[in-house]
Amino acid sequence: MNPFISVAPGRLITILAAMLLVGCTGLGQVPPALQRLDLGAPPDGVTRAAQSAPVKTLVVPPVSAPAMLQGVGVVWRMGPDGLPNRYATYEWAASPDSLIHERLIDRLSRNFAILPESVGSDALTLRVNLLQFEQVYAADGSGNEGIVGIQAVLLRGSDVLGQYRDTERVRAQANDAQAGARALRIATNQLANDLTAWISQTAQK
Repeated sequence: MNPFISVAPGRLITILAAMLLVGCTGLGQVPPALQRLDLGAPPDGVTRAAQSAPVKTLVVPPVSAPAMLQGVGVVWRMGPDGLPNRYATYEWAASPDSLIHERLIDRLSRNFAILPESVGSDALTLRVNLLQFEQVYAADGSGNEGIVGIQAVLLRGSDVLGQYRDTERVRAQANDAQAGARALRIATNQLANDLTAWISQTAQK
């Protein structure tokens, strides 16, 4: 479904966009079937069996997130300061905090032996807070982008080794939920790569 109609002039385009984005249907019409989105397979077809031997142990507890990102709703905004909305006919296969955690584990396990909880007082631990995971449309309907933002802290025992904050933005190729999901997938993969590089460097200090 394309939420923008290029032939509609002036403010009418914004009104039509909002109506279509929330999945409005005419009286007596059956709503479209619910579709589930996800982040797809790890990049480059990497599987655990094909990964190189881990060199260090890293504890990665579940990702924390605001309530809005703990459900399966696919969040979008009209403009960066717009109110958050959810698509009526799309949802994530799992909550964004779970999707991010799973993708981070996929990527980090190529460099570390991953544990869900600490096994020692001096364990290397990564705590991640998901700040943003949404599709943001330009106010004039000219396009949209998938935005993923996190804040992370790396600890050894109770000592803080470093703090990390990153926001990845990827322009979507179409004005719809599926294109937004693809943009969020690319942004998440890039963020996971950058975070892994930061951890590897910071853990050596």
